[in-house]
Amino acid sequence: MLEPAPAYSIPAPLSITYSEVDGLPLSCDLYLPPCSSYPAHSPARPAVIYWHGGGLTCGDRRTWFPTWLCALVLQKGYIFVSADHRLLIPCTGHDVLCDALAVFAFFQSPLARAAVQQLDGNSGRVWVDPNRLAAAGTSAGGYLAYLAGAHLGRERVRAVLGMYSMGGDFFTPHYLSRKTVPFMNDRPLLGRELFAPLLSPVPGDPPLKALAGSKLEFDDTGFPADPRILLARYLLQEAVWLDCLTGQPGFTAQLASGPDPAPAAAVSPQHRALFPQLLPLAHFPPTLLVHGTADTAVHLAESQAMAAQLRASGVGVEQLWLEGRKHSFDFHEAGWEGEVLPGVERWLGLLEEREEEDVPKLTKQGVGLQGHARAIPQTPRGERTRAGSLVGSPGPTQAKHMRTWSSKSASAGTGRRSGEFGLEISNIVR
Repeated sequence: MLEPAPAYSIPAPLSITYSEVDGLPLSCDLYLPPCSSYPAHSPARPAVIYWHGGGLTCGDRRTWFPTWLCALVLQKGYIFVSADHRLLIPCTGHDVLCDALAVFAFFQSPLARAAVQQLDGNSGRVWVDPNRLAAAGTSAGGYLAYLAGAHLGRERVRAVLGMYSMGGDFFTPHYLSRKTVPFMNDRPLLGRELFAPLLSPVPGDPPLKALAGSKLEFDDTGFPADPRILLARYLLQEAVWLDCLTGQPGFTAQLASGPDPAPAAAVSPQHRALFPQLLPLAHFPPTLLVHGTADTAVHLAESQAMAAQLRASGVGVEQLWLEGRKHSFDFHEAGWEGEVLPGVERWLGLLEEREEEDVPKLTKQGVGLQGHARAIPQTPRGERTRAGSLVGSPGPTQAKHMRTWSSKSASAGTGRRSGEFGLEISNIVR
């Protein structure tokens, strides 16, 4: 098994702007593998596109950064990409979805190769293989990986990694019920006054500006200097996180008061695009799900629900349920590597090169992304150069999927791992 480099040391990233919306640049960092890790004749490298956690309300591409995952990806000779996205309030989940799809549209656009090659520090040695991209994320970032897999399918997303991901089941009390007692790691309930600038702006003040990231800064007492750090927790406490996701006030109350157990009927076609559990999953990529059994920020039941739905759709799934582990265990706890790294290494194997006839090739140039301008790379001299066009209309990919990874039947037991990837090629999907 591959072992991460000592102390998970990784190189400095190279930054590129993958899109721009209303004058707001959306950037991602590329971490390139060492020259010794790949053959000189294979400069087109697979890439793992990763999104950070933070409940979609805080953080950026360099916060809550999974150094261990980046190191493992680089040791395989692959490229690790950590991407920013717009944050909830004033933006909505529809904006964030467009951002997630825009990353793939950029790296699968005709000009992306040149844009990556001209980055200072790359010297043209490697570029991203548009046909071997994976989606990964932690917590809310895992939710974005789900959306990428559901909307783009395995033809454009080779594999999905969800680390204690949100979005496996939004129809639970965790999202639909207001909390009156501590519910997340026994932390105290929060008051609305802390979030007044975000939730109750003063009439006449300038409107809130869209943000593509926020810093994790604390005052001298250790309290967050930016209330955004606590915002997702407050929105879940008050059962309005889904309101902010959809941009529809009262949405959660409407779901909670709907017929039980089928609140899906209350979700409009427009908002269904934000609910992985309501999207067609037959062409979803093979997936690795990792979750701690003691997680109170995102409950294990969400990943269990996602695993069950994927298997019911014939998708290959491997699950790792870690006994006693809490949320963000890979950032705050020790001793988990032996349980997680082998599974992640198997998952990375899905990006290995296959025989030409067995590899689904990119047949479309992108997905429509309303409001996104042409992507702009950050060139060595600081010049701004166009790097790709995003055209069309949003929605799930309609391309025919040539081939699919088969899935092995999952064990009905309660073990930590079941349903490992079946890597053999199945029949053509008709």
